[in-house]
Amino acid sequence: RLDKNVSGLLLLARSSEAANEMRVKMEAREMRKEYVARVRGAFNDGDATPVSNVESLGFDSKGRVAIWRGKKGVTDLDERTLKSFKDASTKFTCIKTLVDGTSLVRCEPFTGRSHQIRAHLAMLGYPIANDVAYGGALVEVERARAIQHACDVTVLNEAGELVKDESLAIDYSAPRKSREQSSDLCPHCPRIVHAGDQAIDLEAIWLHCVRYSGEGWEFECPMPDWAL
Repeated sequence: RLDKNVSGLLLLARSSEAANEMRVKMEAREMRKEYVARVRGAFNDGDATPVSNVESLGFDSKGRVAIWRGKKGVTDLDERTLKSFKDASTKFTCIKTLVDGTSLVRCEPFTGRSHQIRAHLAMLGYPIANDVAYGGALVEVERARAIQHACDVTVLNEAGELVKDESLAIDYSAPRKSREQSSDLCPHCPRIVHAGDQAIDLEAIWLHCVRYSGEGWEFECPMPDWAL
């Protein structure tokens, strides 16, 4: 699977038997995954020598972000969050540096923790350049806000048609209750965003799954425009 703001390859099994076989291979780490990311700065000074990060990761379910020991602002973790910490391992290789001060990086996760690649890059000091949750900066601000607004105000009427109700628009500059408490589920996504998300959470980040492979098989997809 992919996070909602990550693009690239998905494997869809056509039978439960095939799905179980793939699950077993993944759990046994017999399946190789490869991503490409565009990060801030000259990754590893442009050196193509692989860099590994094996720091364990936890997950803050309330903030919906990965956390690690020593992360700024992470203190007094509750028992549930402490139990969420698991071993994590990712290998990174600089593909090339770009004139805008970013770099293309090949990412090979050997474990499958939530937001693992994003968090490990941030820990190394090279966050995905447009990943706001981990130190990047939003690129398409107005587009993200337009998507958010459309989701907020679009509802199903009694005839089962999608209509806009501007009275449902949310002022994101003011404190508010979570969407789970204040509005119905989005009827057509079934939901673009989760409770509490803002427009910045809808930006498609520069992280793309390129390839899955194993013994005797391989699936891959084209590179995204931002990596060409």
